[in-house]
Amino acid sequence: MSETSMPNRLSLKNAQAPGDTARLEHYSPLGADQVRLIQLHSYNDKLGMVECTMTCENLGRSEFLALSYTWGDSTDTRMIVVNDKQFEVTANLEGFLRTFANGYFEATRSKLWIDAICIDQSDISERNSQVLRMSSIYSSAQEVLVWLGEHTQEAAAGYSEIIRFCDRLAEQHDPFADGILRGLWNTLASMSRDGRMDFILHSPWWQRAWILQEFVLAHRVQFLYGEIRMNYHELRNVAYWLILMARYPLPPEDVDWVCRWGWIKDFLDLRKTVTRLDRSKNNGKAKLSLLDLLIRSKDSLCLDPRDRIYSLLGICSDIMPGDIVPDYNRDIRGVYIDAVRAHLFRNGTLDILTGRDPANDKHFPLVSEDSRLWPGWLPRFGCSFAFTFRIPWYNHDWQYNASRKFSFQSYPWSINSMTGALNLSGAVVDVISYVVATAPDMPEGHTEQGRRLQVLQKYAQLVDKLPPVYELTHESTRTALLRTIFATSLRGEDSSVDDIFDRATNANITGAVGQDLIANTSGSTISRRIAITSSGMITLVPVMTDPGDSVVFLVGGSVFYVLRRLADVQDTDDDSVSTKTFRFIGEAYVHGLMDGEVADRGLDLGPISLL
Repeated sequence: MSETSMPNRLSLKNAQAPGDTARLEHYSPLGADQVRLIQLHSYNDKLGMVECTMTCENLGRSEFLALSYTWGDSTDTRMIVVNDKQFEVTANLEGFLRTFANGYFEATRSKLWIDAICIDQSDISERNSQVLRMSSIYSSAQEVLVWLGEHTQEAAAGYSEIIRFCDRLAEQHDPFADGILRGLWNTLASMSRDGRMDFILHSPWWQRAWILQEFVLAHRVQFLYGEIRMNYHELRNVAYWLILMARYPLPPEDVDWVCRWGWIKDFLDLRKTVTRLDRSKNNGKAKLSLLDLLIRSKDSLCLDPRDRIYSLLGICSDIMPGDIVPDYNRDIRGVYIDAVRAHLFRNGTLDILTGRDPANDKHFPLVSEDSRLWPGWLPRFGCSFAFTFRIPWYNHDWQYNASRKFSFQSYPWSINSMTGALNLSGAVVDVISYVVATAPDMPEGHTEQGRRLQVLQKYAQLVDKLPPVYELTHESTRTALLRTIFATSLRGEDSSVDDIFDRATNANITGAVGQDLIANTSGSTISRRIAITSSGMITLVPVMTDPGDSVVFLVGGSVFYVLRRLADVQDTDDDSVSTKTFRFIGEAYVHGLMDGEVADRGLDLGPISLL
């Protein structure tokens, strides 16, 4: 599928009167189990347009191929003929249809499902119902064709050469011993970018939100670049050998090239991982939660932000039918609130909130929505959705569990869709009294590494300002501070933390070890900052934190949260009862309280509302 929710620019024109636009007259309503399929005709050079026939078929009773592609520039369009009437599509889609009809033997013998043609894009109700069925469509297809664009002769020649080397490498018991790998590197070094298969690396297809569902559910996958055809195993084999080029000295631009191949291999391995799961116990779905998938796809692109949620419904394991119903008439805010509500109900954790960082909102502007109406706690599920306290997305465990001794479902919670208020149970643990500057606040004229070192040295100076023993853990304040600094990169029990910090605060630190060390501090020197509370708690907090902000425990949270107090809201039925109301700032690490210890502090839990 492409971005189905792009603005409707597909129009239909009568073949006898090309200037008159009209809806395709045979877009009759689909039955409950029906989809539309097209069948290409042999390409007619005299007509100069792709021709096809579209019919309604029962899903599950017809064999077909499904296309996964990008729409491309919606203003760059071409004409094709569907059921003897002209139909306008984007140039990228027309390129696929023309190439497939011309160059692939099965083109005229296979039926195709293509969203831009087979879904009436002007009918919101049909789009809603078809999006619900997307997982069934892609899992029912004999094969999913991934269209990467039209190829060049140079790319075709380079592809053949690379495949030849990779096949030879796969046959060797020790490919490093006989120089074949070096031969591949020498060949690559002499090739142009196009010849080195850069068309794969830079294809916009990899950034689409929908590809996770389309790729994971496919029985078989073929990648098409013009007339170059690669199956899943061939492409993964190429990626495997090309990332080994990192063994050789690389110019900076080639380091990025190798890293991109590494990302593609990781993505391809996702399919390998999912196919090992016992789907029969999970209604055919991969055992990945909505949150897992949101993290995995946080850098993906979609023309309609609602598709960040809708594109994952067919493969997430925790969201049940009816929890989230695709509705392109619903505003973005409402769709995202639905996603959070479903996560809270099904999982009983606030983990989905830990990706919310208001400091990054400028990088993810809302589309046609007033940001003043956007609740501060509600994730935007874009580039601002970045987890600090979570280990890699594919691991279902969390480093911390501040709510270990509390059951989320045992306490009242609700979301007011009108006001956007998230109503939870919790308590203020302490108030921030002092925050340390972060690397971006350091003076100009320093490298990023130099700025991080300056921040670490400021952190080290805190030791002299605090009591020698950290009350919550009864360890030295120095050790408590170190473990907090590395909370986002090292496990708390790592015994080498002291040694690491000694080297990190040495202004003369050099070499690869030193650079790796400084890189491990990004979570505490750039995206977060150390803060001290009024009672001496050592915390790691968002960059937007100010003195006077509250450190709050919320039932269901794996971590703590920094909140900014707003005016309390009085109970309309009882003036003596009020709800503490806050603005959401972000997640927080509180050293010594991250594994459920807060339950022993006798907190008086009450209603807390986030706006």
